[in-house]
Amino acid sequence: MGAAEPGSPTRWFRRRTLPGVSARFRILLCCSLLVALALIASVVATRIVLYQHLARETDSELTHEWDELGLSQSGSIDPQTKRPFVAADDLLRSALSRATPPRSQELLAISGGKVIARSPNRPIRALESDPYLVRRWAAVTSPTFGTIQTSAGTVRFLAAPVTAVPSNQSGFDVFVAASFVEHERTDVNTTVGIASTVGLIALLVAILIAWLIAGRILAPVRDLEIAARSVTESDLTHRLEVRGDDELARLAGDFNAMLDRVESAFRSQRQFIDDAGHELRTPLTVIRGHLELLGDDPAERAEVRAIIIDELDRMSRMVNDLLVLARAERPDFLQLSQVAVKALTAEVQGKAASLADRRWLDGGRADAELLSDRQRLTQAWMQLAQNATQHTSVGDRIELGSRVDGDWLEIWVGDSGQGVPPERYDSIFQGFSRADDAHRNGEHFGLGLPIVRAIAEAHYGDVSVGTSPLGGALFTIRIPMSGTAGRQLG
Repeated sequence: MGAAEPGSPTRWFRRRTLPGVSARFRILLCCSLLVALALIASVVATRIVLYQHLARETDSELTHEWDELGLSQSGSIDPQTKRPFVAADDLLRSALSRATPPRSQELLAISGGKVIARSPNRPIRALESDPYLVRRWAAVTSPTFGTIQTSAGTVRFLAAPVTAVPSNQSGFDVFVAASFVEHERTDVNTTVGIASTVGLIALLVAILIAWLIAGRILAPVRDLEIAARSVTESDLTHRLEVRGDDELARLAGDFNAMLDRVESAFRSQRQFIDDAGHELRTPLTVIRGHLELLGDDPAERAEVRAIIIDELDRMSRMVNDLLVLARAERPDFLQLSQVAVKALTAEVQGKAASLADRRWLDGGRADAELLSDRQRLTQAWMQLAQNATQHTSVGDRIELGSRVDGDWLEIWVGDSGQGVPPERYDSIFQGFSRADDAHRNGEHFGLGLPIVRAIAEAHYGDVSVGTSPLGGALFTIRIPMSGTAGRQLG
């Protein structure tokens, strides 16, 4: 997915999610809001469930009163006359006179739209004094449950028409059982309040714990921020401690790898600048000195001109070598292709023979193929051959060859010169290193050997120096056959 459009909802959300507030606080706020909403929903659901349970229990009690008074049975007998009731109102009066409901309940008998009897107990509030309720109950045609609000609180009622005995009056005679449930509802509200208080305390504790956990989770991000601020051009050594194997740990590892690449690039850049400044200073000084002392003599001018041109040519070679070293870190430094090592060896041996008057020896030719950069390998090999000619004399022997050693291809150049002392084996591959004057006649290694090393390392190989069977130096480039898709023929 691409970047969000300027007017997209994602951009709108990002602009309005508390800009300037830490990620730790935003994460905590979002989680707290979700938990708070879940807590509120659970409290509301609990309250509704408890109210419904209270209503079912109350309805069961009211139904029990109806059944206990025998109003649902047809042909009810008058306990005084031992005969069936003639009128429904007589049945209701008789039933209510025997009822003993608690004070939280009230039983009413309605006939002809008026209250004709009530239970003998003293209820919390006399409901028959409310004409609206009486008319409402007198109009029911089937057993009806309901809830009303009164000055004494919430009341749950059952209004049921009495149809067991025929009525001479128009409409139904109605039995009403009402229960004052305000006390029970207060208990429910108290229970919900206690649950809400406990939930709120739990939410506060969860917020505190979440704050601490978010801090631990985001600690690598803070370390990353500190590391990013501490990195400067003069100090690229700071690294993050990688703990675990989650996304943040992988981010820390990637950040360290990025710093490694940046540090390597800066180090190469500084080395490039140092090498260039160090090596170009000498020819520039020579050119400047000769130009300042240049006279009018034509012969002198011609001599100075030749010196300046030679120094400029040397500077040009140095610049080209420095550019090669600078490009060695780039991914396009190598142009890979299948290279026949045997043919390449013969080609390099032929080219090297024209470098100087030496006894050139064939050290063997590997019959193998290698996925590599033919021109870069030729450049490195010829550089070693050129280096050998600079440290040998006319008639000295120089051997070039290649062979496969296990999973490695080795190409080498050995000579019969004075060789390289062991303490110089590592330093000669550094930029512009010099060998001991007594051993190498004060010659300058320059950038040739660092270029050879860069080419070898670009092929995932290495270069080393030792003692040649001919008595002088032996430079060997080793390249993995498998690492560059090489394969031995035959």
